[in-house]
Amino acid sequence: MDLRIGRLRITPGAVFMTTLLVFLDRDGWAGLLLLAVTAHEAGHLAALGLCRAPVLYVEVSAAGVCIRYAGSLLSYGRELFVAAMGPAAGALLALLAAWIGAAAEADRLLLLSGFSMALTAFNLLPLRGLDGGRMVRTLLCARFGPTAADRVSEGLDAVFRILLIAFGVFLLSKQGSWTVLLAISAILLSLRRRQEYGRVL
Repeated sequence: MDLRIGRLRITPGAVFMTTLLVFLDRDGWAGLLLLAVTAHEAGHLAALGLCRAPVLYVEVSAAGVCIRYAGSLLSYGRELFVAAMGPAAGALLALLAAWIGAAAEADRLLLLSGFSMALTAFNLLPLRGLDGGRMVRTLLCARFGPTAADRVSEGLDAVFRILLIAFGVFLLSKQGSWTVLLAISAILLSLRRRQEYGRVL
């Protein structure tokens, strides 16, 4: 059963994964990664607030964070703004952490910058279920209409899924480790689940 606090839903899977991360984390990386994720999602929430799009709930699961919102009345411009604000917040955190970390010679801040930039870059991939995929589809909808946008975004999604899996297989052949391939597979499955929900970030 999910733990519910207002509009926040925390699944048992999220509790298990967080506990596992904290238990296995010997260098304090888990806290930095969670901070990067929080900044990213805070960017989306701030954009939804500015656009006055009601947030139905925020779900934290083993697959990540999903923000379900009532955005059927948002214009294409506002949809693009909402999708872009997550990566923008992540990039801002990365730049600030890198600047302060370099000035203060603080390795932890530099590590936070790296995590946040990696998360931002990944979310900008044109995969359906990621911010990059939503942004591409929104731009295509505004220019060519929803039908053509769906065709193109589905094609891009398929191409980048194949590329990611090929990358995982390449690392497997070179390093003999299944870790990256399994992680990519889990991420792609979670993104497929996100597509079933519609207005989800």
